[in-house]
Amino acid sequence: MRLIDRYILRELWPSFVLALVVTTLVLFMDKLLWLMGLMLRNRLELVTAWRLLCYTLPTVSGLTLPMAFLIGCTLTFNRLSMDSEYVVLKAAGVSLYRMLVPLVAAAVVVYGLSSFVLMYVSPWGFQGLQRLFFEVARSRAYYHLQAHEFNDTFTGLALYVERTVPELQRLEGVFIADTRSGVSQVI
Repeated sequence: MRLIDRYILRELWPSFVLALVVTTLVLFMDKLLWLMGLMLRNRLELVTAWRLLCYTLPTVSGLTLPMAFLIGCTLTFNRLSMDSEYVVLKAAGVSLYRMLVPLVAAAVVVYGLSSFVLMYVSPWGFQGLQRLFFEVARSRAYYHLQAHEFNDTFTGLALYVERTVPELQRLEGVFIADTRSGVSQVI
């Protein structure tokens, strides 16, 4: 690898990492607020909240990698221009296309990483998130369901609990009316 390539890549990575952190935080901010509300409402442990964060992060990072790379490239060439290094490279006979060679190689790596995250890691995160939601809903249902009250939190479902036993995490006399499909069911 030529010296110019290493220099341009060395200028790219700090701005790429900074842009990756900032864009991830910006796109993840609404999910963090949602996660905090979920954590406080359901009295989740810190480990469960960390798992929720880890399962949600791949969907955001698959989108922020290309954005961060674009911002990093822009900041790299802006810095080269501000320090007149671009003018020096042009005077030395280095064309713009030659300066783009290391960025194209880095773009291929970022594209492959982003594609891998979106095609493989993100579905894994969705499945883990569904499993974790089911686990949390199953273990924390007694916090939300009150005895002798109809609960219609879930669209198309009406729940009625005759008696709750929080110390055993148990519900007794459960009545479920499901109207989500064309045929209504009562369980």
